[in-house]
Amino acid sequence: MDYMVSIFLAVIQGLTEFLPVSSSGHLVILQHLTAYEGSKLLFNVVAHLGTLLAVVLYFSKDIMEIISGFFSEVKTKKRGNYTSLVTAIIIANIPAAITGLFFRDFFAIIYEIPWITSLMLLVTATLLILTKQFQEKGKYDLFGITLLTALIIGISQAIAILPGISRAGITIATAMFLLVEKNSAAKFSFIASIPVIGGAFLLEASHAAHFSDIFTPILIISMLTSFFTGLLALKLLTFIISKNKFYLFSYYLIPTGIITLIIFLI
Repeated sequence: MDYMVSIFLAVIQGLTEFLPVSSSGHLVILQHLTAYEGSKLLFNVVAHLGTLLAVVLYFSKDIMEIISGFFSEVKTKKRGNYTSLVTAIIIANIPAAITGLFFRDFFAIIYEIPWITSLMLLVTATLLILTKQFQEKGKYDLFGITLLTALIIGISQAIAILPGISRAGITIATAMFLLVEKNSAAKFSFIASIPVIGGAFLLEASHAAHFSDIFTPILIISMLTSFFTGLLALKLLTFIISKNKFYLFSYYLIPTGIITLIIFLI
């Protein structure tokens, strides 16, 4: 396995896991274009672990506050904001969990057809462009997310299993369409991604021939690379969203989708 290719792909994974440009889509396209010869499964396992650690660290203060508030409400037998939020996060993960468990083989086939990925990048770009009309229309903060809103966001998160559909892009866009304030939409999307990314890691790891194969020097370096670039991506995206520039990522996705679509169809 080539070190430079692995590290390059880990950088792409770390950046695109949280930027609304589809990490799975970029990995599918680049693994085809670079003739990647390593174990795609093992690479995906460590790359997901790196980005999982990044989002947990980045939102550690919020996570601890939610956990503390939830158990405080449980202890006092009072259903409050934190209990509702935890319930919303759980509901938002159910569609993706069901889809990932029961349709894994279907998605495995899709991942081997790169032109579909290119097409889905254009779908993601369209969603990002539409958010421009909703940037200042948000009415609800993190605690105002209803269970129905969480379920709809969860369905969009399940759709994001398709390579080329950005999980961050579609979930944040969906939340904004449902009038969740943009910064709260981003925070909910990222915190709700923790079970999804963790589940993806465990699912992929369970299919690895030997789990100990993950702890090789090149894969550890890849994990650390995706971790640090993931932190960078989170900081960058939260800044861009606060400046009402979320839609700008569509300007990258449109030419990328069109060019790679032409390449794969020729």
